[in-house]
Amino acid sequence: MDRHAGLRPLIPHGELAGELRAIARDDDRAARDQRRLLNRLRQDLIATFPAALVIAGDDLGAPTMLRLLERWPTHQALAHASRAELVAFARASHHGWPERLADKITQALAGDHFTPRDYLVRAKADTIRLAAVQLLAIGAQRRAWERRMGQLLLGAARHGRARQPQENQPGQAVPGGKVYLSFPGLGDRLAARVAGEIGDHPQQFGSPNALACYAGKPPVTRRSGKRELVVATRLACNRYLADAVQQCWQPLAGDPVALPDARGALRRGHPPRQPQPRPRPSSLRPWLTKGVSRVSPDPVRSSVSPRRFEARRGHPSRNPRNAAALMRDYAGGRGRSAPGSALFSA
Repeated sequence: MDRHAGLRPLIPHGELAGELRAIARDDDRAARDQRRLLNRLRQDLIATFPAALVIAGDDLGAPTMLRLLERWPTHQALAHASRAELVAFARASHHGWPERLADKITQALAGDHFTPRDYLVRAKADTIRLAAVQLLAIGAQRRAWERRMGQLLLGAARHGRARQPQENQPGQAVPGGKVYLSFPGLGDRLAARVAGEIGDHPQQFGSPNALACYAGKPPVTRRSGKRELVVATRLACNRYLADAVQQCWQPLAGDPVALPDARGALRRGHPPRQPQPRPRPSSLRPWLTKGVSRVSPDPVRSSVSPRRFEARRGHPSRNPRNAAALMRDYAGGRGRSAPGSALFSA
């Protein structure tokens, strides 16, 4: 690296932003561990306890199912449990339908399943119990981290069915926390990851494109003669921010690790989050460039010129809608304040 190059130094994070970044990174690492343990547990159940997969269905990582495997890790142990014990267990686990769960377990055990070898069942019983205990611990810690991340973003803990902080308990929050939560597809966890990586000084990025390059989302075109190669994601970037921005566009259903239980949301009276389509990587850049103009308190101007758009009109990864959105950002930053500066100052 050239020491004489005019590199822009990054402003260090403050106490709140540093804590938010550390918690968000640990939560992301715990999410990967949780997914790995779930896959390992599923393979052990396929080999020794296939009826448990029938009972769990698509929700193997549910706390009730993990407690069930912790108490009865084998087919024989669960078959010896009486119906009264199953109903009492379901009620102690705060299951919504104890009788229905007991009937489902009885029906699954009575089904036709292959008989695994006895030595393999004995060997995998403790492994299944250990995986269930680890998943329960990771899930409880991730829920505690999620509450703390929401508190750092909003300034106070969430309360009530509306899951909003009380007005009589103000506290310190990361700058722009409510703005990050207003982005489409961002909950407490993803918003904490994005806000923690950007930091509490978004004005250090001179333009929206500077933040987009920091996240590695602007495509890079490499030409040599008649050959043309488009790199969708830069390698020189903040990989934590790049992964968080990419996951903002993942489908919002079917992942029990990254998203809350939709049935739990229905029981609380809230509609489940609808799936969102995954756009092209080039459409992540307008989303991110408009985001920095909303959280930055200073007027910013995009470094994309109209001539550059004219040259890239035939780019396969571009479309007129994205180009128009960036052009509006370019025109909106000239001589006027940023669109969301009032939200940020509030």
